Amino acid sequence: MSRMKEILEHNIVIVFFILLLVIRDFVGVSIPNIVFTAVWALIIVVSPISISASFSLCTSICFASTLSITIPIWIMIVRILFPRMRSFYINPIILVTIFVMLIEGLKFFTYDGQTLDRYLNTMGVAVLVALVIMRLQEDIHMVDVLLKLYVLFSGILTLDIFWATIKHQGSFGSIVSGAIRLGRANIVVEEGNSLLSMNANGIALLALLMMMCVFILKNYEKISIFSFVACTVYSIIIGLLTVSKTYLLVLCVFFALYYLWYCFDQGKSLSKTVIVTIVGLVAAWILVNSPMVGNIMNRFNNDIAKGDITTGRVDVFVEYIDAMRHKSTGANLFGVGLQDITLKMGFSHVPHNAILEIYATLGVIGLILYVIYFCSIFRAAKRVRLCNGIDFSFIQVIPIFVYFIFIQSLQFLRINYIYGSIAIVFACMIANKDNRVDGYD
Repeated sequence: MSRMKEILEHNIVIVFFILLLVIRDFVGVSIPNIVFTAVWALIIVVSPISISASFSLCTSICFASTLSITIPIWIMIVRILFPRMRSFYINPIILVTIFVMLIEGLKFFTYDGQTLDRYLNTMGVAVLVALVIMRLQEDIHMVDVLLKLYVLFSGILTLDIFWATIKHQGSFGSIVSGAIRLGRANIVVEEGNSLLSMNANGIALLALLMMMCVFILKNYEKISIFSFVACTVYSIIIGLLTVSKTYLLVLCVFFALYYLWYCFDQGKSLSKTVIVTIVGLVAAWILVNSPMVGNIMNRFNNDIAKGDITTGRVDVFVEYIDAMRHKSTGANLFGVGLQDITLKMGFSHVPHNAILEIYATLGVIGLILYVIYFCSIFRAAKRVRLCNGIDFSFIQVIPIFVYFIFIQSLQFLRINYIYGSIAIVFACMIANKDNRVDGYD
């Protein structure tokens, strides 16, 4: 990743930030969060906007559970908006974000227990995502920076979680043999490591997105074959170690779609197609016979024996829909709010479905707004490709398609690392061979 090296060489403060993370999490030296906040703010001030915005988004996605992200995010928002106050334009994505902020703000007048800091945190990520998507439309060279920083930081985060779990369990073999899921809650209690409080499916999503970014970068000749193979193998191992059924299913969908794209879009060379087919079959055989896949299949078998392969998600869906039927008209139109949804709904479990979460938290209005939001994302990507002469390739839409499938068994706006990933999949949709890191401001 020569261009990533160039980015880091010219942004020594980012290198220092990464060094602090390594010292804290791998060496074990306690570093106050205020230090990370100060260094992050310095990066925002001294770096070009495209790099500081990419850094801020990727950091808020990958370290939302371990760093105080609210203040740096709003500093970044001000940094983006201030120079362009007179020329700022409202596009549908920005407009939907503003409406969502207003709808969620109404909850302060209708529900007790709403807190300003949680509101600012969640809405800050939503605004940053919208502004980063806007920047990507204006500066296509930013795509390269954003995707590489995401791969870097998601790699550091997942390695951190992996390392902490190994220290707790004793060895890699004990994790596999014990079917230990990365992100187990009991490890948090024993070790006091907030990194491990990330949901196992959430870690799996990060690993999957990291791999998809690597595939996009390799397709457009942005990384070496060694980096491509190493990152792909690593992300698959991390994903399988979450023992996530959703991950395994979506991983199969991703590879099936990628293979179809390669055969029809890149299959002019019969020899390359044969090689890819053979490599794919060998890799599939290795994975199918690995104990990591075996652990996931055991979960499938146990759920089948219980008569519920969705691990209770269908029951959760029915319960939430039934509960919403008995809510007021206002709650059905505007939702019950993003904060403390389980208390407001009277359940011990969250929705575990992105569409259901939007309906419960933002109501029918929220559902309509996010239909507009995602339609606008596709339109914006199409417009960027036309304006920059980028030929459409099916591989570009695979990430957002896979992302949308995955979050139907997870969550959405309530979780920063899930919502923030919208900008990552948008970047994949407009990637091309001509991105550079020079002239990015």
